[in-house]
Amino acid sequence: MDLVVINKPYGLPVHGVKHQLRVHLSFGLDCPILGDHKYSDWNKLAPQKLSLGTLKKVGLQQAKARHIPLHLHARQLILPALGSRKEELNLVCKPPRYFVCSLRRLDLWMPSQDQNGDDEAGCVRAQ
Repeated sequence: MDLVVINKPYGLPVHGVKHQLRVHLSFGLDCPILGDHKYSDWNKLAPQKLSLGTLKKVGLQQAKARHIPLHLHARQLILPALGSRKEELNLVCKPPRYFVCSLRRLDLWMPSQDQNGDDEAGCVRAQ
């Protein structure tokens, strides 16, 4: 299992295309998002099938996989300057607790970023 980070250098999603990231990751790259029960299987709508190793790390049995929430997080959103606002609005949000807890259990690392959203050298352990 890998943590996939989509950043500006790699392109941003097209606005208004429903579930674009989920579909591309699952069907285009064969890398469905953890907890994405809708797009984890091409032929049916069913709870995501996870490997035994992943199930063990998150402490679940396959029968309970349907309870894993979608692990898709937009860390930063930049809104353009509009109307009386002369500067763009930069919104930054921490991932939800369940997301961070899952990263820890899966021994995954999040890239570190400074307050401007720029990547710093190296990665930090999810906390």
